[in-house]
Amino acid sequence: MGKSSVEVQANLLTLQVEKITCKLTAPQRFFLLTFDGDLRVGDSALCPRKKFRIAAACRDKGIIAQMPDHIATDVKCFDVSFSPVGLAVLVNVLSINDLHSKASRGRPRKPIDQAIVDCFGTMKDQDVATKFGRALKWVRKTRQNLGIDAYAGDQLLPQLEQNAEVLEMLGKASDRSLAKQYGGSHWVYRTLREERGILPYGHERRAAEAELWEKNRDAATALLGKVSDNELGRRFGGLQCRYSYLRHKAGIPVSPRTR
Repeated sequence: MGKSSVEVQANLLTLQVEKITCKLTAPQRFFLLTFDGDLRVGDSALCPRKKFRIAAACRDKGIIAQMPDHIATDVKCFDVSFSPVGLAVLVNVLSINDLHSKASRGRPRKPIDQAIVDCFGTMKDQDVATKFGRALKWVRKTRQNLGIDAYAGDQLLPQLEQNAEVLEMLGKASDRSLAKQYGGSHWVYRTLREERGILPYGHERRAAEAELWEKNRDAATALLGKVSDNELGRRFGGLQCRYSYLRHKAGIPVSPRTR
């Protein structure tokens, strides 16, 4: 007996969740582990300003449904809400982490203090070790495992502040790409950019996509299942998974013509 449409859609959703989970970076996984698994669609969660870049990356992957496109320099926190698939990814990440904790031998590892993670890349490893009473080797290894570049502000920041070419590129290229081109950590370029009130690279595109979506939400919803999810993304902006989840939520099957 063949599988029902509901079973097929459930299997597709599971595959999509697993695919997104596998592509998460270490900082993104750690970011998701700071949330509770009982969040529901529409719930808001408060995030510290330092997590804005990681949250934006999760939004690009379809995990975060709503968050500000940019935040003012004097704002310390911002709200995020998860998409339906994002909640599924969150539960998956929490479950995997729980399984790893139970499978580990001996005493369970103590969770990394968020305050320590927030200092990675913003100050020297030795200063982090001294501040929190940790071994320098542990600080360096933990930072590297999370994919966070070492702090190089003391040496680079004064030089970069005098580099007209670098200052001209702030906001016109991502902080990470500038770090690759000119050296040092992306945090140094982020500091330079935020001190000058320059918005991050790509904010105009994201703002335009959000505006386009709000303007065409009803028209896009009416075409769910009638036009492929990829085509809806091209017409109305956003990732293909946004329209897949809207279809799943509304119980709309994929039309044979759109496959």
